[in-house]
Amino acid sequence: MTSRPVAEYLVELYLPDAASDGAGVATRAQAAAEAMASEGIGVRFLRSILVPEDEICFCLYEAASAHVVTEAATRAALQFERVVEAVDVPALHTEASHDMTAQEDRDAGVA
Repeated sequence: MTSRPVAEYLVELYLPDAASDGAGVATRAQAAAEAMASEGIGVRFLRSILVPEDEICFCLYEAASAHVVTEAATRAALQFERVVEAVDVPALHTEASHDMTAQEDRDAGVA
């Protein structure tokens, strides 16, 4: 059996009280994804991003399809607006960003 390629997906949900409900959303999302994984369904909850000012929460998952992520969000009882594929674009490491990181490390006492 060949495994399907894995992609990242964002689940977008309206969260009127994002500051207080965010931890509960993340807990439910992770529990549902772990339950599905234990059933042999390839899905992994990665993290949540809250935007309290806009009353929005994004849950980031890794899975083979949007359908699998939709099932995970449904099992987590998330009242979501949509599920969309996301593309991770890493930060470019320039000399300036390297210098800033080195200074931050020195300020924090990191060798």
